[in-house]
Amino acid sequence: MGATLYHSGCGHPPFERDSIDELLHAQLEDFPIPLHSLDPNFDPELSEIIAKMLNKEPIDRFATLAELRKRLESVANRIQGEVSERRRNAMSSGAMPTFVFAPEGSSTPTSSSEDRPVSIAREKSGSVVKRSGSKSSPSDSQLALREPSQGLRTAVWAVAALVVCLVLYVLIRTAH
Repeated sequence: MGATLYHSGCGHPPFERDSIDELLHAQLEDFPIPLHSLDPNFDPELSEIIAKMLNKEPIDRFATLAELRKRLESVANRIQGEVSERRRNAMSSGAMPTFVFAPEGSSTPTSSSEDRPVSIAREKSGSVVKRSGSKSSPSDSQLALREPSQGLRTAVWAVAALVVCLVLYVLIRTAH
């Protein structure tokens, strides 16, 4: 499950090697690059959870599925709260532009009325402004809208199916 989440988060498996021997060695000995190191926008706490799931020693991983679920729910709730807060702030300022999703592979949304890149940045006053064709500084809090890739959608469905199977397995085992 950790390897699937890792793959979903960055688009490639934790270990990619030229031969099966090198791959098996990497799985036993190497540690994958943390997701937040590959993508600075990746949530550090979620990166930490996935790294813990990929630990070599079972004692270093989550002791129970319930413990893992609790941590994942905590992160999901926090991220949902942050997204909701950004939306509330954007809507209350009245600066909600219409977006057309960028083509797959591009991370820059475009405005429906023009072809220049568009970014949304929150100024110090808390208001949200639309900037066309400009590069914002890394300190700006940006709201980037993009459509998830088909691979990410497939991975999310695979993880959901795995969780459903685990729950059914536990229910069947406890019923006997």
